[in-house]
Amino acid sequence: MKGFINNTRDRENLEFLVTCDQATLEDWFQHTGTDDLEYAWELLAAYSRELDEEANELLVEAELTRSDLSLAEQILKSLER
Repeated sequence: MKGFINNTRDRENLEFLVTCDQATLEDWFQHTGTDDLEYAWELLAAYSRELDEEANELLVEAELTRSDLSLAEQILKSLER
């Protein structure tokens, strides 16, 4: 999904942050400066916005599907008469 993180470097860095094990993350944190911590926070915040956007899109899609099913039910009921 194209979203708030639009370049390969940032996407790879985000993937590291969300997939590494706890020991690796703790080691990275101990050897990381303030600028990198701020950058990591920005990546995670952008990823959070992407997830929110994806969730909203899924909700809209689900609602449209429900509407389509409701219309289909109405048509089938009218054909049964």
